[in-house]
Amino acid sequence: MATATGDSAGAPPTPGSLELVSIKPVVFGGVGQPYNKLLIADVSFEALDVSALGTVPKVGAWSLAGDAAMRSEISKIALASDLYSGSAIVIAGGKPDFVLTQSSATIPANDVPAKLMASMTAKADAGDELAFRVQYESKGEALEQIRAVPGGGEWRTVAIEEIWQAGEVPPTVTVSVLRRGIEEGNATVKTVSAILITTDAPAPGFAGRELLANGDFEERGWSRSFAPWFYSNWGGNPGKTVTVTTDPSSPERGYVASLPQPDANPGGLSLVQTVSGLDASVRGKTLKVVVLGKSSAPGQLGIAVKYTLSTGEQRLTQMHNGDGTWQGLAATATLPAGEAPPNVRLEVFRNAGADGAVYFDGASLRIE
Repeated sequence: MATATGDSAGAPPTPGSLELVSIKPVVFGGVGQPYNKLLIADVSFEALDVSALGTVPKVGAWSLAGDAAMRSEISKIALASDLYSGSAIVIAGGKPDFVLTQSSATIPANDVPAKLMASMTAKADAGDELAFRVQYESKGEALEQIRAVPGGGEWRTVAIEEIWQAGEVPPTVTVSVLRRGIEEGNATVKTVSAILITTDAPAPGFAGRELLANGDFEERGWSRSFAPWFYSNWGGNPGKTVTVTTDPSSPERGYVASLPQPDANPGGLSLVQTVSGLDASVRGKTLKVVVLGKSSAPGQLGIAVKYTLSTGEQRLTQMHNGDGTWQGLAATATLPAGEAPPNVRLEVFRNAGADGAVYFDGASLRIE
């Protein structure tokens, strides 16, 4: 009987000869469970026919949220020598409020916690023009999250994540690519993805989860708003306000908040967010607050954390040393075992003094 040798059929493969050609993702089509499947189709725009792009939303295909005239703003290109290969779309800036959108098939009700992981890989020449949006309905309320792509012409991946308790997974998820036609320059989108996976249930009550909303200023960055933060100026400062912008020396951070120079002492400016309705789950736990900040003068930028116990108001403060670099400003305290404060107030403030840009980002408040 002959025996196969060398590269003959049946011989073991030569080490290092394995080649991965492609992996075709599975798209949820409305049948069975949606977990570990893409919620939208044509994530890399390979099948997109710009000339036939419709304005009526359709499951499994991209559509324009507007009139067909928006087709003139979009074209397909092949990325052969760029960081990525394959297809991509280029969106011009000639018309305002360009929206390319797609909704998932109906997601069945279920009794397991689920995590949404959505992302967009893109680049834009101008800042505050290109954004990624996810919309869904939760507990009878229509909600959306938005991540903007910083300008600079470099590829960026912006991500949106959301965890839903058992039985709270929305019936549909809609993703959109947004561009505002206010600047010249290119906006190129390589991929848009959304996938649902099973996950551990979020901790009950307030303990063990992020309690601040929009702490990175990305959700509202598209409109350059700082809600749900509250802006406060004290000691005068007429006409002063906070802005949501980018740090020119650190564009990879995306959107950050910036406080202008206050008027002379005792003037000051602050951005405040209060977490209310704390329950018994926080008793005996550790309060942890971190804010990333950048300041070029000592005593200029700081954080204050305030809460009230039966013994009176508690206050934690931390100041930036003014060396002009991004630093983490942190405050930590252990809550009493038998008492929970009704609320915790975080204040990021700028004192009067030296001129120069003051930025902060990545604000987090957790009780663990």
